[in-house]
Amino acid sequence: MVGDADSDIKHHELALAGTRPARPGYVRQSGGLRWHLRAFAGRNRHAVFRNCVADWLNTWRPPTTGLILVGPSGGWCLPTEFLARWAHVLVIDLDPLSPLLLRLRHGLRAETRCADFVEELPRALVDCPTHAVLFANLLGQLSLERDDHEHVRARLKHLLARRHWASFHDRYSADVEPALAIAARPMSDAAPMTPTVLQRLAMAREWVDHGTERVLPPGVSRDYFPWRIVGRRFHWVEAGIVKPEDGLDLPHDA
Repeated sequence: MVGDADSDIKHHELALAGTRPARPGYVRQSGGLRWHLRAFAGRNRHAVFRNCVADWLNTWRPPTTGLILVGPSGGWCLPTEFLARWAHVLVIDLDPLSPLLLRLRHGLRAETRCADFVEELPRALVDCPTHAVLFANLLGQLSLERDDHEHVRARLKHLLARRHWASFHDRYSADVEPALAIAARPMSDAAPMTPTVLQRLAMAREWVDHGTERVLPPGVSRDYFPWRIVGRRFHWVEAGIVKPEDGLDLPHDA
C-alpha cells in the first residue's frame, strides 16, 4: 500500500507541479495580515456575501464526514455551522495565522498543514481517501502567488475527478458605483459567466478576469455571488459543487 500511495503522490505532483511554489508567510499578495485587517474592517459590508456562501454550502451534503479545506485564511467567509458538520477537517493554508483564527472565530481544532496546496493536496488526497474537498475563495487569487496559475487551475478537476469537491472563487472584479453594487443580486447559471453577461448587467466598463472560467467541469451548475469587498471594489464570485461522476471522461483540455 505504501508503494501505491507514493506512486499516486508522484503522479499527481507531476500533474500539478509548477515552476515557483508559493511559501507560507504572514504578509503575502493574497491572504495574510493585510487580508485579516480588511476582513475585520469590512465584516458588516461583507455580510451579504457571507450569507450567500452559507446558503450555498448548506446545499452541499457529500456522503462523507471528512473535509479537506484549502485556503480558508482564517475562515472569514465561512459559517461556523458548516465547519462544525465534519468529524475531521484537514486544513491546507499558506497563512500561519489560519489555525489560530479558525479556533478563535469558529471553535475549529483542525489538523493543519501550512504549505502550498499544489504540493500538499496530492498527499492529503492519499492520506484522506474519502474526504470531500473545499477551495475557500482561493483559486481566483492564484495569479498573485504562482506564475503557473493557469496550468494549476486547469489540472485541478482532473486531480479531483473521483472526489466530491466544491469551490467558490473570484470570477470577475471591477470598480463599481456603490448603488449598483448594493443592488446586485445572486445569480445561477449552467454556463460560465461571460463578458456578454457582464455587458448586459451594465455595472462597469472594464472587468478584471480572474482566470477561473475552466475551474469547474463542463455542465456543472454555477452560482454567482456579489461581493462588495472594499471601497468601490466589487467582485462576482463563482461557486460550484462537483460530484465524482461530473469528473468522469473529462477531455484532457477541458
